[in-house]
Amino acid sequence: MPRRLSAWMDERFPPVTYTALVAVFGVAGLSVGWVTGGERWGLAALPVVWLFFLHLRVLDEHKDYANDVVAYPDRVLSRGVVTLSLLAKVGALAVVVQLLLSIWLGVPALMAFAGSLLFSFAMFVEFGVGRWLSKHLVLYALTHNPVMVGLAILVIVATGAPLSGVHAGFIAFSCVAMLGFEFGRKIRLPEEEHPGVPSYTSELGQGRARALLTLTHLGSAAALVWLLWSLSVPTVMIGVAALAVTAPGVATSVGRQRARRVELGASLVLLVGLLTMSVMTWVTP
Repeated sequence: MPRRLSAWMDERFPPVTYTALVAVFGVAGLSVGWVTGGERWGLAALPVVWLFFLHLRVLDEHKDYANDVVAYPDRVLSRGVVTLSLLAKVGALAVVVQLLLSIWLGVPALMAFAGSLLFSFAMFVEFGVGRWLSKHLVLYALTHNPVMVGLAILVIVATGAPLSGVHAGFIAFSCVAMLGFEFGRKIRLPEEEHPGVPSYTSELGQGRARALLTLTHLGSAAALVWLLWSLSVPTVMIGVAALAVTAPGVATSVGRQRARRVELGASLVLLVGLLTMSVMTWVTP
């Protein structure tokens, strides 16, 4: 890998971090698929998801370039170490590989990928209302979040499992927990705010922004409970899972918590929920 591209990835798409995230997300989705009728390993879904996040990052770099040059002049792209042209080639290659792997995984996976890909391009053009949408940060997050629906479906159907209502819990958790992660990345104390860089606290105020994040964490726990209940996991274990997911999020979203702590709590809600799901989906009668 060229050194300049490696420098960009270390800064904007840390390979270890994203590999760990995709592995946890993928194994959770595959586990749900396996215990609900899946007969294939479907492991090729993991590189599809990893490459999908990569091409999302490339699209974001193009979309936000004009603002980022001003707000973040020290970034690799802003300094010209890498170019938008190089990133466009990386993104195009990522899409081609995703397409080939999705074809190999079968028609249901290909359809899920195609839907996610089209939605990612709609996100890139901001659904045609970018100027207006950029002034409403919460609505911006809500309109972009459904891209997770297609990825969650793709991982499940990659196992060959027929999509059913039981899978709604996994899909809902994927969307809500990722939304919480997004909220958690942009909640800051007044002294941590960056001029010209929007955040949920600068738009909503400290109280409402943190209440929104707390509500999102509770929604993630509810989605996990929904899934485990649908799979007839013992009630006591469901309660333990709900507490394990809720505790780190709520503990870091209330009060005057600093940005890093809030982001850590949101990350733990996502990761603990997915890990719990991977284990407890197998505890069925």
